[in-house]
Amino acid sequence: MLRSLPRNSPAFTSQPSRHPRVGTADAENLLDSISPAVISIDADGAIVSWNRAAEEFYGITAGSVIGRKLAEVMPKDDPLANPAPLFETVNAEGGWSGARHVEDARGLILQTISPLRDGDDEPAGYAIVCTPLDGLDLPRVVDESERLRLENRLLQAERISSLGRLAASVAHEFNNVLMGIQPFIDLLTRRAGTDPAVKLAAPRIADAVARGKRITQEILRFTRIGEPTRVAVNVKEWLHAFGPEMQQLAGPDVKVTCEADASLFMLADAHQLRQVFANLVVNAHHAMPHGGLLEVRAVADTMKDGGGTPRDAVHFSICDTGVGIPQETLLYIFEPLFTTKKFGGTGLGLAVASQVVQQHEGHIYAESAANEGTTFHILIPAANAPTVATAAAPKPRRERAARPIRRVTMVEDDESVGAGLVAILDFEGITVDWVRLGSEAVARIAANVPDAVILDLGLPDVDGIKVYEKIARRWPDLPVLFSTGHGDENLLTNSPTGKKIGYLQKPYESDVLLAALDELLR
Repeated sequence: MLRSLPRNSPAFTSQPSRHPRVGTADAENLLDSISPAVISIDADGAIVSWNRAAEEFYGITAGSVIGRKLAEVMPKDDPLANPAPLFETVNAEGGWSGARHVEDARGLILQTISPLRDGDDEPAGYAIVCTPLDGLDLPRVVDESERLRLENRLLQAERISSLGRLAASVAHEFNNVLMGIQPFIDLLTRRAGTDPAVKLAAPRIADAVARGKRITQEILRFTRIGEPTRVAVNVKEWLHAFGPEMQQLAGPDVKVTCEADASLFMLADAHQLRQVFANLVVNAHHAMPHGGLLEVRAVADTMKDGGGTPRDAVHFSICDTGVGIPQETLLYIFEPLFTTKKFGGTGLGLAVASQVVQQHEGHIYAESAANEGTTFHILIPAANAPTVATAAAPKPRRERAARPIRRVTMVEDDESVGAGLVAILDFEGITVDWVRLGSEAVARIAANVPDAVILDLGLPDVDGIKVYEKIARRWPDLPVLFSTGHGDENLLTNSPTGKKIGYLQKPYESDVLLAALDELLR
């Protein structure tokens, strides 16, 4: 019987020695003096060393096994008799361990495998250790294994935290790159006239920028998921509006169908759930390389909340006819950084989906088997249908000719972003005073008396919030529009708030910028 113990722990990972090197003879003497059986093999599976304890353990002398394949030597009931899957686990997770009971005096045995690397840190083989556990203090062994498991989880958490900081930095820079492109796309569109080449190129470039923005948002959503803004959403209408995008994501060879009762309402952030479903559709597309069927259904159901109390829910099922997910893989699909894609997989999509659903107080799980398709189940709290209220008459839209804004001070250090915004604002008849350093902003505002300020948060010399505080003290009624590539409006939560503050996340379209400036001056 084989019982798995925690994998990928520091105990099962080869570490560089801190002690002086010993000669081959000294190393052999050292290995022969310890009680566990120690076996080393090369990258091809041939036995390189076999200590005295291994001779006693297996009843085979070192001279008769050195150079032979491990699978040829091991008893048939030993997991090491079929080492290939174990080595795959070691390569993927950094180590393997298993406990087995042997029907003789040896009793319970702990077997571990760790990778060996050469001086260039390249894979060189594996080290196998077999330790009899009978007679040991097993509770202490289990406690140690649990400690190592917790240490490994802590290490993973630290790595994910580091990834989050790196992702935020990369997203900020990438959003600035996209923002440097967006205004020029808008300018091309405005001046395209009848030129067919420009009319063809501009929308395609805009689509590429939009795709880049979605990618950075997915990365940031994993590291810093905002609280959902949940309202009552009509499920059938939501699926109907989202259906064309799902079909586009699934590809022309996959047929997408959506089905829901018109009376179903969910308490949800429609935008966040849209990202969850988009990720599942993309995964289904990859699982059906030769085409297939993707069925999305929503039915009324119940689920238990955090306290175990039943509550009404909307139960989504997203079912594909793809290659399926093996049971051994299904256990890990929601873990951060876990991916089965050889190319292009980040291991973040389903982890993000799980976090979003949890923040909705819902549940997500999957059912699948190899070559039998996959069904993802998502349960979201149900909501009552909103009461129908008389809509207020829309405010008349202000014509551009009547726009009160004429002068803007823009504090932006990125050259491409600044040049693009200056070009589009100039086209709209707005004069821009471009300031590249936060330390110069107050003096330039005093000299030019702008109608509004566009302020980047990530300035090289002074934090954008600090610049705003100085502006607000001298000109409390001066409208300020924050512009940032960080993608987190919560960065402004500690800043003074008021009607004269706006926020735009890069990259944004020129019409969005102009509408935000108009709103600040109303």
